[in-house]
Amino acid sequence: MLTSSREEVAQVLRLAAEHRVSTERMAALKEIDAEDLLAVVELGVILGELQTRVEAEGLFYPPDPASLARCSLGGNVAENAGGPRASRPLEQAAGVIARQKRLKRQWDPENLLNPGKIFP
Repeated sequence: MLTSSREEVAQVLRLAAEHRVSTERMAALKEIDAEDLLAVVELGVILGELQTRVEAEGLFYPPDPASLARCSLGGNVAENAGGPRASRPLEQAAGVIARQKRLKRQWDPENLLNPGKIFP
């Protein structure tokens, strides 16, 4: 499905939620750009795998929930789950939160995923 607007993305998300479409197979870690501090990933990437790959590049990704070995990045963003490394203000990178908010607003403009839970 090719979308061309935020409204169409919202419609796709609404249909996916209604029909219980899983994103667990969307688990590719496509790129880590150490220079720009950017990781291009799909929703189903397991957070522990992302952290392992990021650390191999000499980088650090702060969120560290107890479910690190099994939680997806999409779920981590949707639930705003940070864990102990992210609970201290100096260690929770403000940029991570800002990017999460922008992604949430961009891909879920009608707040269909976890309505009312995060990023009002």
